[in-house]
Amino acid sequence: MTRRCWLTAASSAPDVDQVRGLWRAARAAGEPRWYLDLIARIGRQAAAVPPRAGS
Repeated sequence: MTRRCWLTAASSAPDVDQVRGLWRAARAAGEPRWYLDLIARIGRQAAAVPPRAGS
């Protein structure tokens, strides 16, 4: 998966657990730390947003 795809997938992930899984997969793929930090930032933002009604 390209770097752009990891970020796109993390941005559209339905919950923070999904972002964590993507972070682990990106790490296993050998992405650099600075890039993993970008994915983690998306996860922190997702965790800060309250769940949507009906989700």
